[in-house]
Amino acid sequence: MNTESLEDPDDMRLRVEFLIKEMIPESTRIRQPFYTDFGKNIKIGAGVFINAGVHMQDQGGIRIGNNVLIDHQVVFASLDYDLALDKRANLYPKRIVVEDDI
Repeated sequence: MNTESLEDPDDMRLRVEFLIKEMIPESTRIRQPFYTDFGKNIKIGAGVFINAGVHMQDQGGIRIGNNVLIDHQVVFASLDYDLALDKRANLYPKRIVVEDDI
């Protein structure tokens, strides 16, 4: 989906909708390229603009509220690692919530 030139802005929204298995309001716009490593833990509100090159690492869950502007190359990383060297292999998922009107 990131390698095709999409003329209609709705095409990208519909493709991401299929990927994350959630409805995305028609008022939301998503620019190419858009990256996610899992997809099914993402919720996107109405009136959202996601600029090009956004990465969503969503194992911990990501919820984007209504009327949110996300600039290009933003990374949402919902996994954390332990600071102790011998425990760095452990992953700690934590939900990311972006409230409305951000």
